[in-house]
Amino acid sequence: MGCCSKICKNIFLGLLSLCKVGLSIAIIVIVAVHLQDVVYTGSGSNFKITASCIMSKDPTDQDYCSYAYAVAGISMLVSLATSLFLCITCNACGCGAWIEFILYLCQCAWWIIAACVFSKAAKDANQVVMPNGTDYPNQNWRTSIPVISWVVALLALLAAIIALADACKCMRDCCCAGDDSNKGKKKDKKAKEQPQQPAAYDPPKGQDPAVRANAV
Repeated sequence: MGCCSKICKNIFLGLLSLCKVGLSIAIIVIVAVHLQDVVYTGSGSNFKITASCIMSKDPTDQDYCSYAYAVAGISMLVSLATSLFLCITCNACGCGAWIEFILYLCQCAWWIIAACVFSKAAKDANQVVMPNGTDYPNQNWRTSIPVISWVVALLALLAAIIALADACKCMRDCCCAGDDSNKGKKKDKKAKEQPQQPAAYDPPKGQDPAVRANAV
């Protein structure tokens, strides 16, 4: 039963990791295709703009696009490096659950900060009105970045909770195993210290009953 639950836990964490990687890749693709180096032409007019990055209200500010690449890329690289480390060190000599918990917790904080930054930038950018009276371009794609970031943060938090539960279970099992071992040692020691009772006299077979009675 314990082995089955551990396998299910690993499968579930693997699925969460795949989802996080997929969403990180989605952010990179959305930024590269829809939010960076955008050429926008207003409908029914000769209005045209070329924007370096439209994740914020300043179309010339590349920082937000670069930050999005960094957040998604570093998150994937750290996850990959941690997985390889745990594999090479055989689950970090039994401490893998705690390492996973710390990683997922840091990853959750990492994405929460990014989601807050992206949410603020998207909110400000979506309120911009172009000189020809139209909305700032690609509003839906821009809004999707903070939404995806919040989802990844939630997945990381869920993974951290699962890893913490597994780490606590491992620690409890180790403590219980240690207590059982000490109890066994104490029991053996107590048995050795107890004086052995002298064996009852058993006269040889065939001895006369009277002699046997006198011997007793």
